[in-house]
Amino acid sequence: MKARLDYQKTEKGKESHGRACKKWIEINPMKRSVHIITGNAIRKGVLKKAPCEICGDIKSNAHHCDYMHPLDVMWLCDDHHKEWHSKNGEGKNANIN
Repeated sequence: MKARLDYQKTEKGKESHGRACKKWIEINPMKRSVHIITGNAIRKGVLKKAPCEICGDIKSNAHHCDYMHPLDVMWLCDDHHKEWHSKNGEGKNANIN
């Protein structure tokens, strides 16, 4: 884990991460669009961040069960977000382009 974090700080690591992000955006235009809409809503105060709905951790992320409803989110910490996806897959309309 430490070696990976150290690598990500190098110029080569930053370039690799940039390529991976660009590829993800190309493959997932719907998800990217919904992430932008959600981020803008948070900045404008339309959507308010909340703690994880399961454990109360304040470090939570917006999780979309259905990407057709970008402002309908569950707030989940990293662990519970991963757990949700391991049980439920990507979610409804995740791969619509």
